Amino acid sequence: MRPNMQNYFLLLPGTPAKPFRVALGALLIKTIKGITDEAVVEELKENPYLQYLIGLKAYQYEAPFDASMMVHFRKRISTEMLQEINEKIVKVQLEQQKLEKKKNQKRKKPSDDDQNNSGTAAGSEEKSESAEEQETLKNGKLLLDAKCAPADIRYPTDIALLNEAREKSEGIRCNASYF
Repeated sequence: MRPNMQNYFLLLPGTPAKPFRVALGALLIKTIKGITDEAVVEELKENPYLQYLIGLKAYQYEAPFDASMMVHFRKRISTEMLQEINEKIVKVQLEQQKLEKKKNQKRKKPSDDDQNNSGTAAGSEEKSESAEEQETLKNGKLLLDAKCAPADIRYPTDIALLNEAREKSEGIRCNASYF
């Protein structure tokens, strides 16, 4: 837990509290998905992405906490604390965007060699390569939850499958009779 968040929590005897990331992540999941406390726990059991969000190191089949803990999470994390967290997240995000803009500006600024060779073919090739790199960075796609299955699945109700099984069993019976 971050040092500045520790002053929100008291050290009392009893069962140790769940990590702050678990509490915050569970409340975010509940808010974003608009589901009940029990459904949050079920989602966490089924979804490795959500388990990673709340800070679990590896996928686990059992629930990380009981649904009744959501009440305690809501008591622990006040509205003021959520506002403070949101402000920090936005601040960090804005700083990262500024750094990205600076990096992009440095890439766009031609060096002294490029200015001298701007009329040559080599200079234009370098410019087109950097433009291609930026284009691939902007247009990249990431598929996180792609469901892939072969299109030629045969189901038990398929007559051709039944016929194929019959033919194979006849072949086995015929081959066994030669021994």
